[in-house]
Amino acid sequence: ELTTRLQYNGGLGDLPDYDRTTIDTAFALEALALAGLTETAFEDLYYSLDFLLQKQNNGGWADNENDISVDVTAIVMYALWHYRHQLNRFPTLNFEAVLDQAQAYLLEQLAQGETETFEMALALIAIIPQLPHLDGISGHLDTLRAAQLNNGSWDNDVYTTALALRAIQMSETPEPDPSEPGTNPNNP
Repeated sequence: ELTTRLQYNGGLGDLPDYDRTTIDTAFALEALALAGLTETAFEDLYYSLDFLLQKQNNGGWADNENDISVDVTAIVMYALWHYRHQLNRFPTLNFEAVLDQAQAYLLEQLAQGETETFEMALALIAIIPQLPHLDGISGHLDTLRAAQLNNGSWDNDVYTTALALRAIQMSETPEPDPSEPGTNPNNP
């Protein structure tokens, strides 16, 4: 169902027959990747991936006509990250440069120190899988850990808390790359 809706115009909207949006398309691609469909459905996803690549602006992404934002950039970057091993099948999709630009944008935003806690967590979730080591973001991880309130939450918000816990968990126990050939249990 999801693949069929993506094929319609290379993206996904809020509801069937709605205009495609950057964030909805990214969430759909991430869901398909996590379901183990990066190999089998890649040709079907080409236009959706290309749609996201074409929407990058100054290293980041925006949704609809909004300004570029940390949260949308992190969500799109993380979704695209799952497909980067498919480059040899479609060399016209320049994932490496796009992911590098997105990472630079997110690191710049984090360095400015003006991100909200949920944005910091989303940025770290997107950046961590790309890094060979965490030295360059250890200060941001420390800041995120220090933002935990006495009641165990971050910002007294369920969404922010879930993102912070996910970012911290990713930094402590890196998961195997599910899109690396031979490491996806759903697609050996």
